[in-house]
Parts: sequence; C-alpha cells; structure tokens
Amino acid sequence: MKINDLIKIIGWELINPFVLKRKRNKIYDFPSTLSGINIGCGIHNPSNWLGVDGGFTHYLIHKIPKGMYKLFFSGQKMVTNYTFDEYYKLSKSIQLVHHELKYGLPFKDNSIPNIYSSHFLEHLFRADAKKLLEQCYRVLARGGTMRICVPSIEYEIDCMQEAIEKYKTKNSDDIQQFITSDTVGFNSVYSDHRYMYDYKRLSEVLNDIGFINLRECKYREGDLPDVAIIDTREGLIIECSK
Repeated sequence: MKINDLIKIIGWELINPFVLKRKRNKIYDFPSTLSGINIGCGIHNPSNWLGVDGGFTHYLIHKIPKGMYKLFFSGQKMVTNYTFDEYYKLSKSIQLVHHELKYGLPFKDNSIPNIYSSHFLEHLFRADAKKLLEQCYRVLARGGTMRICVPSIEYEIDCMQEAIEKYKTKNSDDIQQFITSDTVGFNSVYSDHRYMYDYKRLSEVLNDIGFINLRECKYREGDLPDVAIIDTREGLIIECSK
C-alpha cells in the first residue's frame, strides 16, 4: 500500500469521522452578510457564500503546516487540475462549516436565505438525498431560493448510445468509460455516483417535500443571487422556492 493511500485511509476512515461526529449536534449562526449556503462545495465557493462540506482535506488544511499539507496534496486527484499554490489559496480562502451532511444541516429553521448545491446530490443514495433535501426545506427561509445542479441522466444515456454506435463500427475506445474503471487506491464514500436524476424524478422529490415554483434553468441563468459566479459546472439545473 502506498503511503498516500495509508494517509487517506487514516484521515477519511478514522480522523475525519471522529471529528465530524463530535461536532454533529453543533448549530451555527448564519452570517446576515452572506447570500446563502453552498452544500458540498469543495473548494469552489464565492466569498459571500458559506460552504458546508465534510471533506477531510478541508479539515486538514486548517490544522497542519503548509509544508506537511503539500506532501498530502501530491497524492490527490487535484494535482491534475491545480498547482499546489492554486489549490492551497482556494482552500484557505473559503468560508466553510466542516460538517458531515448525513447528520443534517447545522442551522436553525427558516434561517438560510438561499441554498446552492452543484454535483453533490448524485453522490448520495436516493433515500439519503431526500433526507438532505428535507433538511434544505427546513432551514430555507420563506421565499428563499434553492438551486440544485446534478449530472443529467439523459445526457449520460445519449453519450452511452453514441459510444455503442461507435462500438458497432469496431471503435471500442469511447465505450470503455462506461464499462471499466481506472480508479486506483482509496476512495471516500462520496467518490462515486449513487443515484442519477432526470427532471421528472428530481422534481417529484422536491414537490413531495413541499418546494414550490419549480423551474428548469440554464447554466449561469436564474433567480439565485450570484448565479453567474457560483455556477461552475453544467448539468440538470432546477431552481425552486419555499
């Protein structure tokens, strides 16, 4: 086993769950100067939004010296997208509540003006995703807006069909991404997709919970504040309100 995998296992399976469990009942006051919360934000979070994420790297980066963190960074997937200095600057600058979302949302009822989440919900099993959305409804203020972005299952199916057609012409390259995996080493529980959505399925869940004024939106267009900044990935996008 590589040393980086050992570090990740110790961090994700031992240290991080212990820290998150100790804080599971803590309730945070939402700063009135911010626009809303960004659930499962990773390192992409505008300065006027409060991120909520239980990632081990977020906890680690604020607890150990920069030099030690650089050793940890070298074994992460982020090395293909960022230099260390870019990643470190982004991670240190975000406003973040380090919280395990399976414990719910650590805020008072009707206290959050707006909610955003991008490419996180699909990493939860269907029942867990509904529980999180119920928590979103609980903390969202009356009249507030929630914007959810997930990968579109319809888009993925179109890509599969295109890959199948290429396979029929003896080109097996594109089909590989759907039938094989290149994952090596340790993965966290949030690494893989657990449930995918189309508009009908996601809107049914939101309606059942009580959200109103559902509408499908285009990338970087909608009623959510800062939508042109906070949207960083395309997909199936739904806005709704309470």
